[in-house]
Amino acid sequence: MSNSFLVRLNGLLVTLAVVALQLSLHQGSVGPWWDWAEILGVLAIAWAARRWLKPAELQPAAQPPAAVVGVMLTLMMAHLAVELAFGAFAPWLGKTMELQTALALRNLMIAAAAFSYYPNLLRLSFGLSFVLACFAFIFEIHASITAVAAVYAMIGLWWLIGSYWERIQGSMPQTAERTIPKGAGGAAIGLALLLMLGLFCLVDHDRAAIALSGFMPSSGGNKIDSEAANSGVGDGNDLVAGTEDAMSFGPTESEVFLESQMPSLYDVFNDTYDAPVKKKKNGERQRSVPLAPDRLQHRHQKVARSEQSSREFSMMRKRSNEKRREMEDRTTHALLYVKGRAPMHLRTNIYDRIEDNELIEAAAAAAPILVVTREEEKPWIEVPCLVRDSDIAFVEESLLKFINLKSPRIPTPAHLSKLHIPDVDRPDLFRWTDDGVLRLDADRVPPTTVMRQRCFLIAERTLRSERYSRKFAETLQPPADGDSSKQLQQLAETWTVDAEPGWDAVSAIVAKLRSEHALAPNEDSAEPADDPIEEFLFRSKRGPDYLFAASAALLLRELGYQVRIVSGFYASPERFDSVSGQTPIYTQDAHFWVEVCDGVNWHTVEPSPGYETLAPPRDFQTLVAEAIWFACDWCWLRKWTLAMIAGLLGLAWVIRPLLFDLGVRVTELWTVLCDERRRVLHTLCAIQVRERFLGPQRPKGATLQVWLSQKSIAVGEEALRRQSLDLCSWALYGGHSACPVDKADVDSLRRFTWKLSRRPLSVTSPDRKPN
Repeated sequence: MSNSFLVRLNGLLVTLAVVALQLSLHQGSVGPWWDWAEILGVLAIAWAARRWLKPAELQPAAQPPAAVVGVMLTLMMAHLAVELAFGAFAPWLGKTMELQTALALRNLMIAAAAFSYYPNLLRLSFGLSFVLACFAFIFEIHASITAVAAVYAMIGLWWLIGSYWERIQGSMPQTAERTIPKGAGGAAIGLALLLMLGLFCLVDHDRAAIALSGFMPSSGGNKIDSEAANSGVGDGNDLVAGTEDAMSFGPTESEVFLESQMPSLYDVFNDTYDAPVKKKKNGERQRSVPLAPDRLQHRHQKVARSEQSSREFSMMRKRSNEKRREMEDRTTHALLYVKGRAPMHLRTNIYDRIEDNELIEAAAAAAPILVVTREEEKPWIEVPCLVRDSDIAFVEESLLKFINLKSPRIPTPAHLSKLHIPDVDRPDLFRWTDDGVLRLDADRVPPTTVMRQRCFLIAERTLRSERYSRKFAETLQPPADGDSSKQLQQLAETWTVDAEPGWDAVSAIVAKLRSEHALAPNEDSAEPADDPIEEFLFRSKRGPDYLFAASAALLLRELGYQVRIVSGFYASPERFDSVSGQTPIYTQDAHFWVEVCDGVNWHTVEPSPGYETLAPPRDFQTLVAEAIWFACDWCWLRKWTLAMIAGLLGLAWVIRPLLFDLGVRVTELWTVLCDERRRVLHTLCAIQVRERFLGPQRPKGATLQVWLSQKSIAVGEEALRRQSLDLCSWALYGGHSACPVDKADVDSLRRFTWKLSRRPLSVTSPDRKPN
C-alpha cells in the first residue's frame, strides 16, 4: 500500500496541475464555472468509486482490478462527451484536439489520484501531473502560471525524495533511522526557490521565450519582434490564431487571400442591408433634419458630398429573398478580428443629416493633429482625446487584425487615444476623412495588418453626474421650427417626462425604444412608407438597426441634444472565443448606433435591443454591492414565499425532536430486511446522533452502555434495562456469537433502549450530586 505521506503530497501536486492547466487555457484567469463543475464532478465520482471499490485488506504490491481501470477510462472519455455536447449546443466553447487531450488526461490524473493507495496508480497520477504542469507552462507564459509551476517544482522535488526514500527502506538495517532526512528536504526547497526566482526574472524581463528557445514549441518571440509572442513566427501573437475562417501563419497559407472578390466597406453595407428602394418622383422634397446643431444646414440646400468613400445611406430599403439566399449560400470569411473584450463598437462612417430619407455623411470638420510618442521603444500614434483624467474609469486596449476588409478607413472605438502598428512611426501615413474617421493614406488597409488601439471608457455613473448634466444642458439647442416635427417632439417629451435633463433623458429615450420596439433585421417589409421613421415609431414598431438609430437621433434632436448617427462594426460577445481571446467580425456584423455630444466628446449610445455597450470592468466592491443588491431584490420579489418558508423552518426548529423521531421511525422500515445485529446497531447509531444534536448530552468519557445504565427507570424495568444493555454489548462487541436474547424480543428491546436514551439521569447517579 502507498505511503500516506506521498499520497498527500500527490494530492497537492494534482491540485496544482489542475490550477496551472486552467490558468494556461484562459490566459491567466481561472476559467468559467462549467470547467470547474466538470472537475468537481470527476472528483466526486472518483472519490465515490474509491470508497466503493477499496478492498478490506490491500497487499503492498497489489494491482488495481479491472473495475478500477474501467472507472478511470470512463472518466477520461467523459470529457470527450462534454466536448461533443459543446459542439452540438455551444460550438464556441469547443477546444482544439490537443486541448481536449490535455483535459482528458486531467480527468485520468484525478481518477488515478483517487485510487492512489495502489502504488502503480500513485506513480501514474504523479507522472500525469508533471506532464500537464509542463504543458501548462509551455502553452501560456504568465506570471500566475510561473508561480504555480514554482510551487509544483518545490513539492515535486519533495515527492521524488520521499518516493526514493520509501524504495530504499527495504535494504536498510532494522536499526537504521527511517525518516526522510531534513537536509534533503531543505535542499529541495532551496532549489525550488531558486527556480522560482529565475522564472520570475525571466517573465518580468520578457526573456522567457528566448531562454527556453529549443526547449519548448514557442515562436521564439523577443523584445524586437513581439513581447507577447507564443505561437507562429515573427510577431507570434500578432498573427491571427488558426481557425476555419482565418489564416494560420501567413497570407500564402490561407484561402482567404485566394479570393478574387474582396468586399469593400461600401459592399459590406449594401450586402447586409440590401439595395435602397428607388425614390418616387412626386415633385416634393422631404425635409432635412440636421442632427448636429452646430452644422445646421438649410433643408433645401444640397450639401456637398465627401470623398469617394463617403456615401449616403438610404433608409428606404426592402429585403430581397433571392439575394438573401445567395448570401447564405456563399462562404464568407472574417473581415477582421478583434482581440480584447466584447462587446465593442467600431465606427467607420459618421452621419449628421437626414435628407430625403437618406443619411448624409458629416461635413468637413477641423482635423485633429496626430503625434508620435514612444512606449517601451515602440512608436504609438497619439490621437487627441479631451476626456478628463478624473472621468476615465478604464483604459481599454484591443488588437485589430485586418484580414479581408477592402477599405482605407480604420474601424475605431469612441474616445480613441492611441494606436500602434508595428514599425509605423510616421503620422503622415494617417489622415482624417471628411466625416471625421481616421483612415490610412492608402487605397486600403493591407491584409495581415495588426493594429493596437487604446480608448478611454467612462462609467455610466460619471455620465449621470451633476457636472455632466450641466455639460449636456449647456449644449441644448432646440431645432428650428422648419426642422422640427410636432409629433416627434410630443413623443420625445412624453418619454422623458420623468427624466432629468442630461444622460437620464438620453437613457429614457433608449429604454423606451428597446422595450417598445422590436429589432427585425431580416423581416420583409411591405411597400416602403413615405416616412419610414414615423412608420417605425408609431405604426409598425419593428425594423432594422438603422431605424432604431435614426429614430433615437431624431427624438434626441427634438429635445435639443447634439446627436449623430454612426455606422461600423459590432464585435458580438456571442462570437467571442475564450481560448484565443478574439472576436471575428463578418459582413453581417455591420451595425448602426448613435453618439451624443456633451460639448466636447461624443459618447456611444446603443438604441437597438440585443446590443450592448462596453462598460469598464467592475471592481470587487462593485461586484459585492451588485451581489447584495441582486440578493435583496430577489428576496423582495419573493417575500411572501420566503416568509412562508421561514415560518415553516421556525416551526420545524421548534418541533425538531418530533421530526427526528419520525425520521428514525421511517428508517426503521429499511432495517426490517437486516439481521438482528444490524437492527440494534441502527438503533444505537440513531441514539448517538440524537444525543449529539438534541440532547441530553452524554458525559465525557462515558461509554454508551454506562450512560444508558445511569438513566432513571420505572419500577419493574430493571430487567428490561439489563437485557437491553446485554443486547447492545453483543451488537458492538459480540463478534460471531449468538444473540443473548430471544430474536422475537429484539425489536421490543430496541424500542425500550430508544425510550431509555431520552430519559434524564437518575438522581442517584454518581454523575449527579444529591439535592
